[in-house]
Amino acid sequence: LAGSGEGALLTVEGRGARVVIDGLTLRGGGETRAGGGLLVANGADIVLRNVVFAANRASSYGGGALYLRRGSAHLEDVRFDANTGGQGGAILVDNDSRLALSRCAFGGNRASHHGGALAVHGRAEVKLADCDFADNRVDVAGGGAALYIGLAANARDAVEIVGGRMQDGEDAIAVAGEGPGWRPGVG
Repeated sequence: LAGSGEGALLTVEGRGARVVIDGLTLRGGGETRAGGGLLVANGADIVLRNVVFAANRASSYGGGALYLRRGSAHLEDVRFDANTGGQGGAILVDNDSRLALSRCAFGGNRASHHGGALAVHGRAEVKLADCDFADNRVDVAGGGAALYIGLAANARDAVEIVGGRMQDGEDAIAVAGEGPGWRPGVG
């Protein structure tokens, strides 16, 4: 699915909405606010398998490839290449969302503020299993080239990482704010 850089390629919204996508490439989506490739919001649930997000952008807020707001997503064998956003060059997880990633790869993504590949904010739960991060970057020092975790006070924020590789230098992970934190796994 190829876009012209003018708007999100796909939007899934609403409580009870459930979508499964297998074997698709989303390329060239462009949204000024969030979710250049895909927006999942307001109770929606999505499963992605064998999907590629390439050269999508969300210039203002973030989530160049995927913006998750008050929804849930399960991703298996998904690749994120050269996506850009304000926060979360590839993915921005926000506001009461749940995200599970398994065997995903992030390469060459860029954010101007936080999370070159992935940014997590506002009472979110994220689990990464055997995911690889390489050559992602963020334009500000301390912004987390691979992963930025912005914890909300008195929230259930949790980021769990098990296995995988992060090859994004000394600034690979950045954690800011107050909250229960993140759990580096064993593997």
